[in-house]
Amino acid sequence: MRVGLITTSSIFSLVISRGVLVSDEYEPAVVVVLPNTGATSSKVRTLRRVVARSGWRLVLYKAFGAAVAEALSAYGLFVRQEVFTSPAQLAASRGVRVIHSQDCNDPAIVQLLESLNIDVVLSVNVYQRMGEALLAAPSVCALNTHFGLLPHYKGMSPVIWAMSNNESRVGITIHEMVLAFDEGRIVAQEVVEIGERESVFSVTLRGCVLASRLLLDSLRALDDGTSAPQAQESGGSYFSLPTKGAIKKLYRVGRKLWRISDFQEAFAVLTREGGTPSDRQ
Repeated sequence: MRVGLITTSSIFSLVISRGVLVSDEYEPAVVVVLPNTGATSSKVRTLRRVVARSGWRLVLYKAFGAAVAEALSAYGLFVRQEVFTSPAQLAASRGVRVIHSQDCNDPAIVQLLESLNIDVVLSVNVYQRMGEALLAAPSVCALNTHFGLLPHYKGMSPVIWAMSNNESRVGITIHEMVLAFDEGRIVAQEVVEIGERESVFSVTLRGCVLASRLLLDSLRALDDGTSAPQAQESGGSYFSLPTKGAIKKLYRVGRKLWRISDFQEAFAVLTREGGTPSDRQ
């Protein structure tokens, strides 16, 4: 089964996609790397929008993730060990073709996927809406990883919203992609319990490890004909970019976006093959 991965450059994207990229079962034919913003948004415009709606705490949370990646790269140089911090780096090391694009719906990207006879497109941490032509490019389907128990917490930043609402659990959903965000049939879904002292970063990191396994399980089920996608229940909830009020509420209920100790968890996952974060209950 030939797989085309569409993703972004982050350690979260790497953890989710790593299982597929190193698997001997499937053939990653191409990795398309998109910016961590919308297709037409500049970095400055995106920063202004995030600060205006969400405040500097969310910006610092994003910066913390970038700092973790930089620290990991420095560690790799120091110990002379290859440490990957993005899907593109891992893919290139394994001889997988890597394409950088500003827009996932670029006709050249669609034509490339069709020419490579891609069976399944995997969407990992993509912030752009995929159009009809792109979704029709794979011969089997397009799958997305979502950090919410669909149909609940559709949309953006589901872990932040769930922890702001003082939920005791979130979840990972693998679902078929359709034109509407997070509305496709559910292929796989599992709960992620939220530990009492966990941050948004640590919960997301554990979710990424689970998502990596669920993606492989979903591909195996498609391959052997046992996949049984289920339509989503009616109702649910949808959230957009977190507001300043939501971030403040998250801290009022005793949560945090990140903790210094999250560095240790990230190092454990990204420097040990198959490493997983510890359960911090």
